[in-house]
Amino acid sequence: QNLCNTKKVGFLLRDSRCKTFCRTPVVAAEVKRSRYKPVGFRLNFGISYPQFTAAVREDSNMVPIKVVIADDHTLFREGLKRILSLEKDVFVVGEASRGDEVAKVVERTKPDVLLLDLKMPKGDMVQTLLEVRDRNPTTKVLVLTAFSEDENILNAAKGGAKGYVLKGVSSLTLLQAIKTVHGGGLWIDKELPSADTFEEIAQTQSVSYESEPANDAIKSLTKRELEILRLVAEGLTNEEIGKRIFISEKTVKTHLTNIFDKLKVNNRFKAALLIMGRHGEASSPLPQRTEKER
Repeated sequence: QNLCNTKKVGFLLRDSRCKTFCRTPVVAAEVKRSRYKPVGFRLNFGISYPQFTAAVREDSNMVPIKVVIADDHTLFREGLKRILSLEKDVFVVGEASRGDEVAKVVERTKPDVLLLDLKMPKGDMVQTLLEVRDRNPTTKVLVLTAFSEDENILNAAKGGAKGYVLKGVSSLTLLQAIKTVHGGGLWIDKELPSADTFEEIAQTQSVSYESEPANDAIKSLTKRELEILRLVAEGLTNEEIGKRIFISEKTVKTHLTNIFDKLKVNNRFKAALLIMGRHGEASSPLPQRTEKER
């Protein structure tokens, strides 16, 4: 016989074709689809049928947290996916092994939480965070990495990450971090030297990207202007930007002048804060450029 292969509550079932009886566990999803029908109202664990159906309805209404895992180590991804699969309220909807894949996977799967490794091939952390925010602003980013340097922690906060977890934590701690970030909170190990600064920076970004007043101004930028602004947010000089996108330094300055006019700011730092979703001063700001470059 083809029995329901599930793990919830067991009760007496009958095969409507062969009229034989069997005991097998069932859950809400299988109850609706199964060709097996309950016989009577006596359940294995001594609960009534109405109690069982109420539990089924509650279970079926539960919406799991959708998670994407971005890490370049296949073994780590597979192990983490196996751990998360044991949780009924967490569901892995996608994976990425390279930095340039992350934003595409996020756009396609629209996860609630992105578990992001800092050091991935073909990707820059700040650029990846900006692209994720652009593709799906509601996705919360939880950095999961082996690096605990202050620079990495603060750059993650500047890019919009809502949590920072080291890979040495237990699975229980990681699950708590995922649920906290998904619920709108912040998560970082208080033992890390930059923990307080991370929270200060992250809290300035509590308003979602879509509802920020600067959003309309950002949308008014051309594709080239937006590209240049993102490079500014990465900390590149005008000369470096020109070399990256194959235009002259003078043309870069012209674009920046137009960008500042549209965003109603007077320097590159304030412009970078707007695209990164920030309106206040950071404790550890992006690299300041000379008056000539501004």
